[in-house]
Amino acid sequence: MKLPDYNWYEVTLTVEVTRRVLAKDENHAKGKVDTSDMIREIENYGFDEELTVRKIDGIKPDEYDFLDDLADQFVKGIYSNTFDMQFALFEKMRQLNQKLIDKGKPPYKPIVLNDLTDDYMNTFIKRMSSEN
Repeated sequence: MKLPDYNWYEVTLTVEVTRRVLAKDENHAKGKVDTSDMIREIENYGFDEELTVRKIDGIKPDEYDFLDDLADQFVKGIYSNTFDMQFALFEKMRQLNQKLIDKGKPPYKPIVLNDLTDDYMNTFIKRMSSEN
């Protein structure tokens, strides 16, 4: 399996919420602002936001990065993806681990997979076995 030509990107969401307070100095003004109210305002009413993306040069993702990304998609999609979609993600992880083994490196189990219950994984593996 050839690694896709991906790069790392830093994505920043900027939202501006302003409060005007009467205070004696900057620290006093910061202390008077109810930041939880400001966050609630963002969540409930939305604002014009700015999304910026910056490519991070000098760092290329490796097999471990792709395994983490695939595992994250796998866990997030448990309740929304079809079995076939989950199986495809799992198969890509298996192929990447085989590539690591072929290079003499140990296989890798992404930490996010620890969030899955044993019951779910056993059911998934049983179903995967029956469909092959």
